[in-house]
Amino acid sequence: MTPISDEPVANQNIIILGNKGWNLMRLKQIGVRVPQGFIITTEVFRCLDLIDTYTPASVNFKQRVASMMSRLEQQTGQVLGDPENRFCCRFVPGHPYPSPE
Repeated sequence: MTPISDEPVANQNIIILGNKGWNLMRLKQIGVRVPQGFIITTEVFRCLDLIDTYTPASVNFKQRVASMMSRLEQQTGQVLGDPENRFCCRFVPGHPYPSPE
């Protein structure tokens, strides 16, 4: 997983981040306003069967998602599930190569 932030990230690679994730990181780097968030890398989806069936991998994945969500809550001042201060998330699936038109 990779945060969408101003921090330098070692794996800024289209194969790892996917096309949409890579473009979001590039936009952020050139100063375009991109909402805080994180990218679940394409590696996770390549290993999804293992994550689903191997308990340590599943626990690790869930802990990392919870950690990233907690980070977003701290950055935005909103809490997921709070009816008074709604925290909206958008999940955008993708893959490393653009789809044919």
